[in-house]
Amino acid sequence: MRLTESLGLTPLNLLIDALIWIIVATPIGLMYYFIRPTNKGFFCDDKSLSYPYREDTIPPIYMYLTTCLTPLVLITATEWINWQFLDKTIGNGTQYSTTIRAYTIFLFGITLNQFFVDIPKYFVRELRPNFLDVCRPNFTSCDGYVTDYECTNKAMSENDIIDTMRSFPSGHAAICMFSALYTVLYLELRFDIKISRFLKPSMQMALLIVSAWAGMTRVSDHKHHLQDVIVGGAIGVMVASAVFYKITCPSLRQQQVKTPPPFNNIGEPQTPTPLILKPRC
Repeated sequence: MRLTESLGLTPLNLLIDALIWIIVATPIGLMYYFIRPTNKGFFCDDKSLSYPYREDTIPPIYMYLTTCLTPLVLITATEWINWQFLDKTIGNGTQYSTTIRAYTIFLFGITLNQFFVDIPKYFVRELRPNFLDVCRPNFTSCDGYVTDYECTNKAMSENDIIDTMRSFPSGHAAICMFSALYTVLYLELRFDIKISRFLKPSMQMALLIVSAWAGMTRVSDHKHHLQDVIVGGAIGVMVASAVFYKITCPSLRQQQVKTPPPFNNIGEPQTPTPLILKPRC
């Protein structure tokens, strides 16, 4: 069975989806490579910008790997369990196509989530709590609002200096909350094992708690103000909810048709039986 057929998509569907994905992803790359922030003014006695620099509790590479791989593992495991123990009549191909479909939508959601995070990051240009320590501006006067300065901290790279002007909103909080909530909603929809009443809610709570903790580390690491984390988490919640209920749910509701042998035992033709993936949302 061809991949497009198993996914219930035509080549035109795939082409349009790919174009939309490119349209969403392109501004992210353009903003990263071509938009350089101008100096954002500040009050030199602003205590909220005077925190010392700290290394990340969760390095970005680990954060991105975890938020991308955890849903893949749980979605794959859920669909394998569904096929293995609940309904083998749907066929092994449907198990794989459901997993691919759900995870592809998840990756599109990650891109969309990053798009909504980057717009305010690049245009609001809020200074991070460790701005004064990272930048060490060479202002000559501490009277009022300072706009004419240069960063003098040679220990920091140019990217570090630029990044310290992109506090709002928290990208860590947004992607962690998106990943956690999307997976929680998927488990609620598809994980239907009855071996324990506490297994599914425990996994869901663990995902949300770890996501919230990851966001809070950005405050304790002096990388974000509390409002940055709150807004970042809210973006993750809104994008995850929209992507799941508007894209994933309709996708999983599509009928999966399994065609039986053309004739039964007495030689009469049979009609293909439509099978609907359960549970429905």
